[in-house]
Amino acid sequence: MDVFSPFSIKNLNFKNRFIRSATHDWLGNEDGSISERQLNMFRELARGEVGLIVSGHSCVEFPRGRAGLKQNRIDDDRFIEGYKKLADVIHENNSLFAIQISHAGLQTNKDFTNNLEPIDHNTITKEDINILVEIFTKAAVRVRLSGADAVCVHLAHGYFLCRTLFSDSNKREDEFGKSIANRSKIALKVIDSIRNAVGKDYPIFVKLNSTGGTKEGNIETEELVGVSVLLEEHGVDLIEISGGVVGSKDNPIDRLNILKIEDEGYFLKRAKIVRKNINTPLSVVGGIRSLSLMNEIIGKGFSDFISLSRPFIREPDLVIRLKNGQEKVSCISCSKCRNFEGIRCVFNK
Repeated sequence: MDVFSPFSIKNLNFKNRFIRSATHDWLGNEDGSISERQLNMFRELARGEVGLIVSGHSCVEFPRGRAGLKQNRIDDDRFIEGYKKLADVIHENNSLFAIQISHAGLQTNKDFTNNLEPIDHNTITKEDINILVEIFTKAAVRVRLSGADAVCVHLAHGYFLCRTLFSDSNKREDEFGKSIANRSKIALKVIDSIRNAVGKDYPIFVKLNSTGGTKEGNIETEELVGVSVLLEEHGVDLIEISGGVVGSKDNPIDRLNILKIEDEGYFLKRAKIVRKNINTPLSVVGGIRSLSLMNEIIGKGFSDFISLSRPFIREPDLVIRLKNGQEKVSCISCSKCRNFEGIRCVFNK
């Protein structure tokens, strides 16, 4: 069993264990709709034989839920058609497709929220929590209507749901704070409501922070395990283990110069801990660059999938290259691919 072996989750048959992790690309149209540039990029990824392609985070509420410029939106039915086109170009090239849905919470600014005050997870009322649950649920229904194969709920990188989960960021004193069970209630309300709306057979994935909800990232592993167990109990079909918050040393995009194999897989240790405690399929992201490490991770059962972001920006055909004998990704983790005019590798001419 290696990274090229197939895998199944519910009705989905993965041709390999590669996941293109959700990546904000600054390629969307100004109104938040899917652009031709995005269709071309995702088509190229699918032609490169990526098993599952996850969209960048799409905001479930506009403008308060928006995290950045040219972020795709899924807060209104008028955006479904663009995602249908995206699903079609991916499926035509025999890859699977998931749409990641997210709310920025406090991790935004008034330039992105049209001068509205961002939502504070520590002070939001119970009534407003219920409204947000409904907003996420409607977004997930749009995901299914678009023809995407799964919905991915963003519980990572310091956005709204991430900050509700962990003790370093959730300081509530009510029923949504203190204990792991209480801190998980908002996210689980979202998961349960989505499940009720999309049905028992439609896959629900999550991207989960393994380091907490703040830049310091100082949670104990018991918190990570506790949240993971609850997500399994509530029927999540795949958990992608990530970490870091925008601007933190653990944020994957800020991890530079991953050139030695001993520097690779910086969230792998925490993924292994989660794996020991749950049976839900896992993926792990974070600086995995060598085929030998990928195969070790899959072969030893530490994770069921390998998630990559920056390597697919430089080499959208990376899976084919590795299958044909390339031993390591070409990406040098310089993060110069981040570009407000659209992500691109500076080394690709």
